[in-house]
Amino acid sequence: MLPLWVLATMPMAAQNLSTTVKGHVKGYPDGTKVYIGTLADVPDRYTDSTTVKGGEFAFFVPDNAQTKSSPLVVNCVTDPTHFSATELYAAPGNTLDCYIDAAEEGMGNYVMGSPLNFINHKLIEELKPIYDQIIPLRKTVRDANASAEAKKKAEQQADSLYSISTKIQKNYAFSNMDNIFGIGLLRNLSYEMTLNEMDSVLRLVPETMKNNPQVVALQKSLDTDRKTVDGNPMIDVTLPNVKGKMTSLSSLVKKNKLTIVDFWASWCGPCRAELPEMKKIYAEFKSKGVGMVGVSFDSKKEAWLKAIKTMGLDYQHISDLKGWGSAAAKAYNVKGIPFTMLINKKGVIVGRDLHGDDLKARIVELLK
Repeated sequence: MLPLWVLATMPMAAQNLSTTVKGHVKGYPDGTKVYIGTLADVPDRYTDSTTVKGGEFAFFVPDNAQTKSSPLVVNCVTDPTHFSATELYAAPGNTLDCYIDAAEEGMGNYVMGSPLNFINHKLIEELKPIYDQIIPLRKTVRDANASAEAKKKAEQQADSLYSISTKIQKNYAFSNMDNIFGIGLLRNLSYEMTLNEMDSVLRLVPETMKNNPQVVALQKSLDTDRKTVDGNPMIDVTLPNVKGKMTSLSSLVKKNKLTIVDFWASWCGPCRAELPEMKKIYAEFKSKGVGMVGVSFDSKKEAWLKAIKTMGLDYQHISDLKGWGSAAAKAYNVKGIPFTMLINKKGVIVGRDLHGDDLKARIVELLK
């Protein structure tokens, strides 16, 4: 990283090809590590680091294909479990002011100095009051001392507010399809969209953005998702079972009339919360020819096996212990867990991402 006094001595032509980021921080002591990098997960992606001094830091961001096509994120890291993430957009030839306060959640931090960063800040200002209401509601849902009624009410309120925030973000995304801010929002929102909705939205992307890496990745993701809708043949993967023996998913599926494939991980809170209900469904239909396979995105075998044992998950399990890099995650384009697939004896997908009552109802329908 080049200090500001060096930038001042550089020829104007060289300076105009870069973005200067001036950081202004509160609550972070001198020496705190600060990292910056593009969000796009590509080989040799742009990254840099520096430290806080006197409540400030600075970066010199090069103007290249990566910084033009992807947002960047600035992280102040005090320890591995605490960091702040502030998104920014490069603006060659400009100076951006990045404001980070340790007392704020991520949405309390912002960047100013260019049109895209201004729009992003405007969006944050609209979303922050909504998320300020969602956070305590989510805490109630996770509170072991809260009553079932209180949890249900809090979850309904949080979901309603979350829907409002999603609508706001969609409006911003659809109004900015010609720049990386809008495309980045679209990438985030893709997790909330149906395949048909995503297909329709991608058709609206202007030609000038069609080759943007984020757009290309979204199109590739959509193409993969199309292969895993109802009626398509399952995608076979071969992974080690709990004893280390390579086991194909197809070999487990063909033993049952229907097989619930549950993508999960021992470290996933929502997965663990859902598993008791999944176990009940499996137990109810096991005698009728329904099997279950757990496909874990764990990376540590000990944690994986411990969760299977302590939670009494008495069905088949496979995992290559590669976390999100799992062959299964790539094959089925799993973006979040828990995630399920329902596959019949012939290896045909007959249900996708079904949970609870929806999963149970689909099983009952197929067993008729």
